[in-house]
Amino acid sequence: MKKLSRKEFISLSLGSAIAIPLTGLTAGGNKRTGILPASVNASETYASTIGFQVFAFRDMLIWDAPTLFKSFAGAGVKSIEFFNPATLNQYVPIVKDNGMVPLCTHFMPGYVTGNWETARKMNMAPPENYSFQNVVDDCARNGIRYMGNAILLEEDRPTLDDYKRVAEKFNKCGEISRSAGVQLYYHNHSFEFEPMQGTTPYEEMLKIFDKDLVRLEIDVFWLTVAGLDPLAWMKKLGDGLLFLHMKDLKKGSKTGIYTFDIPEDSFVELGTGMLDYRAILTEARRKGIIYAIIDQDSTQMTDKIASVRQNCEYIKSLAI
Repeated sequence: MKKLSRKEFISLSLGSAIAIPLTGLTAGGNKRTGILPASVNASETYASTIGFQVFAFRDMLIWDAPTLFKSFAGAGVKSIEFFNPATLNQYVPIVKDNGMVPLCTHFMPGYVTGNWETARKMNMAPPENYSFQNVVDDCARNGIRYMGNAILLEEDRPTLDDYKRVAEKFNKCGEISRSAGVQLYYHNHSFEFEPMQGTTPYEEMLKIFDKDLVRLEIDVFWLTVAGLDPLAWMKKLGDGLLFLHMKDLKKGSKTGIYTFDIPEDSFVELGTGMLDYRAILTEARRKGIIYAIIDQDSTQMTDKIASVRQNCEYIKSLAI
């Protein structure tokens, strides 16, 4: 069956999750809020904490979660970023059983914006009466100390003013999560960097975000797609940074794109594309960022777990 690309996910050309073929299945915290990351020895490297976003394997989670998480652990994954908080009670124990850290979770923007029309068409709406407070409660119950948005859908951001309103709502939601010991964070794509009215949505949102309440998960792939320099932005964001999101962009790819309309083969394994991850992770280490999270949306490799393993081995090879 055809796998669901990120472009298809956004454009809703498919109404439900599509099977992802799998083969080879083998066995910077916020001191201001008191929400701290797990302790890491100074001698440890990113390979010791390397995270993985499980969204690309969402179908396998339904079919055989124990085998999948065992495969992640065998490939070198140390920490898990979930994508559906309503399933934490089900999956967190399995992650722990496989010796990995249930670190954080993404969530759909409707929990903050109240807009669920598009998500319902995608079969990504929450269970009935499951709210932002329920997400916070499930995170706290399962030891998940960080929760961040997966994306802003088009219905959430038709104008620059809408982006600003979203940022204000994030601050209010950040107060709710902080009261339970859970740090809220914002995850970017490239559309936030499209020039508008002499500025960009991301810059305007940064002016509004309360740094104590909303931290940042910077996706260096989508920054590069937007034609920007990840290192420059990491330095600019300073201590607002919480996590890195990592995938590599095929060499020679066109940049300056603010949509998801990029070729499917744009997504390549770490160390094989345009991004300088040695420099990126060196800067991340300098800033005290503990967790770097792989988010391999797509791969040209037939064996998807082999792709995960290759990414983990590359991070290990850098010894940063």
